[in-house]
Amino acid sequence: MSGVSRDDARRWAYEEFGHAELGHARRTTRLVRMATAAEVRQDPLPSGAAWMSSYP
Repeated sequence: MSGVSRDDARRWAYEEFGHAELGHARRTTRLVRMATAAEVRQDPLPSGAAWMSSYP
């Protein structure tokens, strides 16, 4: 999803992750927020985790 608006990213994130059962509604909400932010930034990893992608 390149050049995507925040609203489109939020809809996509909710469709993909909004029904995840993570033990508490706040965790699902947080997952949707993180996915939205990552999609808008086009950064597949949360901040600070990029270094992990270089490890096997």
